[in-house]
Amino acid sequence: MNDVLVPRAVVEAVGAQKPVYERPSLRMMNQDEVLEAFQMTATEISAAGCWWNTC
Repeated sequence: MNDVLVPRAVVEAVGAQKPVYERPSLRMMNQDEVLEAFQMTATEISAAGCWWNTC
């Protein structure tokens, strides 16, 4: 598999000292990470309520 074609953009990025594209990946989040990502403060909840309802 060493005969993979490298896109011109990648070659140019390496020459310009830009970060090289990394293929997206998935990883499983644990319960604490999920709760932290979706945690809202009382102010954020109130603001979201005003968005859905007329304040």
